[in-house]
Order: sequence, then structure tokens, then C-alpha cells
Amino acid sequence: MRLANRVQKLERTEVLKRHLLPLDQFQRTLNDAAVRLTGRDLSFVLGDESTLERVMDDLQDSFFLKLSDADLARLTAELERIAFAGDTAAVEAAKREALAELTTASTVFLTP
Repeated sequence: MRLANRVQKLERTEVLKRHLLPLDQFQRTLNDAAVRLTGRDLSFVLGDESTLERVMDDLQDSFFLKLSDADLARLTAELERIAFAGDTAAVEAAKREALAELTTASTVFLTP
């Protein structure tokens, strides 16, 4: 039996399970979803925007819903720090843009 198979088996039996930080959980779940949906590692998916979108949609339906509010806040803060390198003005601009997109999308769905 390969070492990876043994580790997976141990993880399923929760022998090696430990509480991971939200970012570690996200990275692990992101890679697992990429492998499950495409058969390829996340590093291969990063270059294909439509495939990456499928992977993120999968996480939206599972991973994010299972996070506690506190873990989701920690993950969001960490991803903002990584993506925007501490530029709070850029973070706020991105939040405003995302909110505007959501508002536009909800208006389209709600308009008879």
C-alpha cells in the first residue's frame, strides 16, 4: 500500500485529524476538490479559469457553509492580507465592487 493511501486511511479514521487553521483547511479542501473534479492537482487547475471557477463553486456549496463565523472571518482576513498585501484601500474597493455586483445580480433576479 502506498504511503499516501495509508495516510488517507488514517485521516478517515481520524487518527491523524487535528484542528487546522482556516487557511490550511481551505488550501487542503481546494486541492481535494480540484483532484476530485478534474483528476489533477490544484497547480494544474490554476491556469484554467473555467475549471478553477467549477472548483470554487464546489467549495461554495460545501466548505464555506461548514465554517464557523469566526473561522470564516479569519480565513477572509488572511486571504485579504495575501491578495492585497495589507492595502486597506484596495480591500475596501474590492468589497464595494463585490457588493455592487451582488446588488446588480439580485436586481436582475428580482425584476419581473
